[in-house]
Amino acid sequence: MTASAQVLPPKQAAALYLTVLIVPLAIGYVAMMYGFVADVFRWFLLVHIGSLLGFMLSHGAPAIVSLRLSSTTLETTRLYVNLARDRLVVLSMGATLGLVLSTGISMGFFGGYWSRGWIWATLASAIIITFSMSFLGRSQFDRTLKSLGEGTPLEPGMFRLAAAIGLIGLFLILWLALFKPF
Repeated sequence: MTASAQVLPPKQAAALYLTVLIVPLAIGYVAMMYGFVADVFRWFLLVHIGSLLGFMLSHGAPAIVSLRLSSTTLETTRLYVNLARDRLVVLSMGATLGLVLSTGISMGFFGGYWSRGWIWATLASAIIITFSMSFLGRSQFDRTLKSLGEGTPLEPGMFRLAAAIGLIGLFLILWLALFKPF
């Protein structure tokens, strides 16, 4: 593993993620206290959609790995895997996911949606997808690096499973948020 592929030190990561989670919630609380909910809701929606796009863009390198794994040379695959595990990529995934969650939770309070079932289903889906994708992705990248070191054939199946979980989960969350079925 290269120096750039190391994870952010725990204290720095915790400080960043807490800031990303707490600041939007604090802004939302102040907006609710002073009656600026409608104005702030639009800004939160903008940040929510923008951070969702950023979150999806940060998955570019891991997506390349999962789609191109069986059709590239070992050296190219090693480059892709190291790029997908790069500190900036991992940091941007975590930060943008934190913004998506915190702005979504805040907008749930603004709109008074917490008594509805769809927002709880959306939050539960997001948590389940996040943990399953993190587990599948991390373990598969570790296996891929080990396979590359040993020169053994690569198995793209788990990457494709993770991609399917992510896409199906994204469409489920979009359906719940847009149509608010229950």
